[in-house]
Amino acid sequence: MTWGFLFKQKSELSSAFIQFVTMTKHQFEVNVKRIRYDSVKDYFNLEFNSFCHKEGIIRESSCVNIPEQNEIVQKKNSHLLEQTKALLFQYHLPKKFWGKPFLLLLILAIRYSLKS
Repeated sequence: MTWGFLFKQKSELSSAFIQFVTMTKHQFEVNVKRIRYDSVKDYFNLEFNSFCHKEGIIRESSCVNIPEQNEIVQKKNSHLLEQTKALLFQYHLPKKFWGKPFLLLLILAIRYSLKS
Protein backbone atom coordinates (compact mmCIF):
# COMPACT_ATOMS: atom_id res chain seq x y z
CA MET A 1 0.00 0.00 0.00
CA THR A 2 1.31 3.44 -0.85
CA TRP A 3 0.31 6.70 0.79
CA GLY A 4 1.59 10.17 -0.01
CA PHE A 5 1.73 13.29 2.11
CA LEU A 6 3.28 16.68 1.44
CA PHE A 7 4.91 18.70 4.21
CA LYS A 8 6.30 22.19 4.29
CA GLN A 9 8.54 21.36 7.24
CA LYS A 10 10.05 18.17 8.63
CA SER A 11 8.51 18.93 12.01
CA GLU A 12 5.03 18.19 10.59
CA LEU A 13 5.83 14.50 10.12
CA SER A 14 5.27 13.33 13.71
CA SER A 15 1.77 14.74 14.12
CA ALA A 16 0.77 13.63 10.60
CA PHE A 17 1.98 10.09 11.30
CA ILE A 18 -0.01 9.94 14.54
CA GLN A 19 -3.13 11.15 12.71
CA PHE A 20 -2.50 8.60 9.93
CA VAL A 21 -2.18 5.69 12.37
CA THR A 22 -5.36 6.78 14.16
CA MET A 23 -7.23 7.10 10.84
CA THR A 24 -6.18 3.64 9.62
CA LYS A 25 -7.18 2.13 12.94
CA HIS A 26 -10.67 3.67 12.88
CA GLN A 27 -11.46 3.67 9.14
CA PHE A 28 -9.91 0.36 8.07
CA GLU A 29 -9.65 -1.49 11.39
CA VAL A 30 -5.97 -2.04 10.64
CA ASN A 31 -3.08 -1.51 13.02
CA VAL A 32 0.24 -0.19 11.79
CA LYS A 33 2.74 -2.77 12.99
CA ARG A 34 6.01 -1.54 11.56
CA ILE A 35 7.54 1.44 9.82
CA ARG A 36 10.81 1.59 7.94
CA TYR A 37 12.74 4.75 7.32
CA ASP A 38 16.19 5.78 6.23
CA SER A 39 18.74 6.75 8.83
CA VAL A 40 17.46 10.30 9.17
CA LYS A 41 16.34 10.63 12.78
CA ASP A 42 15.70 14.36 12.79
CA TYR A 43 12.11 13.70 11.68
CA PHE A 44 11.22 12.08 14.97
CA ASN A 45 10.69 13.66 18.36
CA LEU A 46 9.73 12.51 21.86
CA GLU A 47 6.01 12.56 21.01
CA PHE A 48 6.60 10.28 18.01
CA ASN A 49 8.81 7.89 19.98
CA SER A 50 6.37 7.57 22.88
CA PHE A 51 3.43 7.10 20.48
CA CYS A 52 5.20 4.26 18.66
CA HIS A 53 6.12 2.64 21.98
CA LYS A 54 2.53 2.95 23.29
CA GLU A 55 1.04 1.52 20.06
CA GLY A 56 3.63 -1.26 19.78
CA ILE A 57 4.87 -0.03 16.40
CA ILE A 58 8.27 -1.42 15.49
CA ARG A 59 10.61 1.13 13.95
CA GLU A 60 13.26 -0.11 11.56
CA SER A 61 16.06 2.08 10.33
CA SER A 62 17.95 1.15 7.19
CA CYS A 63 21.72 1.06 7.28
CA VAL A 64 23.65 4.06 6.07
CA ASN A 65 25.16 3.74 2.57
CA ILE A 66 23.45 0.41 1.84
CA PRO A 67 21.39 1.21 -1.28
CA GLU A 68 20.01 -2.32 -1.58
CA GLN A 69 17.72 -1.70 1.39
CA ASN A 70 16.15 1.41 -0.12
CA GLU A 71 16.37 0.54 -3.81
CA ILE A 72 12.65 -0.03 -4.50
CA VAL A 73 11.46 3.07 -2.65
CA GLN A 74 14.21 5.23 -4.13
CA LYS A 75 13.34 4.07 -7.65
CA LYS A 76 9.65 4.80 -7.09
CA ASN A 77 10.35 8.24 -5.63
CA SER A 78 12.84 9.24 -8.32
CA HIS A 79 10.46 8.06 -11.06
CA LEU A 80 7.60 10.11 -9.60
CA LEU A 81 9.83 13.16 -9.20
CA GLU A 82 11.10 12.89 -12.79
CA GLN A 83 7.52 12.66 -14.08
CA THR A 84 6.55 15.65 -11.93
CA LYS A 85 9.44 17.70 -13.32
CA ALA A 86 8.39 16.74 -16.85
CA LEU A 87 4.82 17.91 -16.23
CA LEU A 88 5.99 21.20 -14.74
CA PHE A 89 8.29 21.76 -17.71
CA GLN A 90 5.67 20.77 -20.30
CA TYR A 91 3.07 23.17 -18.94
CA HIS A 92 5.52 25.95 -17.98
CA LEU A 93 4.54 25.85 -14.32
CA PRO A 94 6.74 27.27 -11.55
CA LYS A 95 8.35 24.84 -9.11
CA LYS A 96 6.14 26.02 -6.26
CA PHE A 97 3.29 23.98 -7.82
CA TRP A 98 5.14 20.64 -7.74
CA GLY A 99 2.95 19.13 -4.99
CA LYS A 100 -0.31 18.75 -6.95
CA PRO A 101 1.22 17.01 -10.00
CA PHE A 102 3.25 14.78 -7.68
CA LEU A 103 0.14 13.62 -5.81
CA LEU A 104 -1.73 13.16 -9.10
CA LEU A 105 1.05 10.97 -10.46
CA LEU A 106 1.13 9.02 -7.20
CA ILE A 107 -2.62 8.36 -7.47
CA LEU A 108 -2.23 7.25 -11.09
CA ALA A 109 0.67 4.95 -10.15
CA ILE A 110 -1.40 3.38 -7.37
CA ARG A 111 -4.42 2.84 -9.65
CA TYR A 112 -2.24 1.40 -12.40
CA SER A 113 -0.54 -1.02 -9.98
CA LEU A 114 -3.92 -2.16 -8.65
CA LYS A 115 -5.15 -3.03 -12.15
CA SER A 116 -2.11 -5.13 -13.04
